[in-house]
Amino acid sequence: MPLDAVTAGILSMDAVECLDELIQQCDVLFICAPLNASTRHSVNDESLAKAKPGIQLINISRGSCVDESAVADALESGRIGGYAADVFGFEDWILEERPDRIDARLLSHPRTLFSPHLGSAVTSTRRSIERAAADEIVRWKNDEPYKFRVN
Repeated sequence: MPLDAVTAGILSMDAVECLDELIQQCDVLFICAPLNASTRHSVNDESLAKAKPGIQLINISRGSCVDESAVADALESGRIGGYAADVFGFEDWILEERPDRIDARLLSHPRTLFSPHLGSAVTSTRRSIERAAADEIVRWKNDEPYKFRVN
């Protein structure tokens, strides 16, 4: 949802129309977007070429919102100052075509930081996951169709 002018003013923020406009202005960019056709690899060679030199990128959305190879290239060239993430493209199981590992250049680069994705590590979410798993076991036992994909 776009930020309204009053809220933006209170927070001392400027609303921008698109990523290309934003990436040229900011020192730190948090990527917080769902993964869909319009966000997949939205941070890529083209957008990084427009980025403010030295920008710090932090991906906390889905790994495939960022073209990790393009980020590695931008780190190596010095175009961006650093990259941090708790998500990776190989984890995006919804995609048929995804990398099978993290780009080795990212793992070994001195200006990268990685941590586990802990967004779901709250008690209420874990309880919901546990309940859903138990319900699936009951469905299996009763020879009923599964509600969630089981693999």
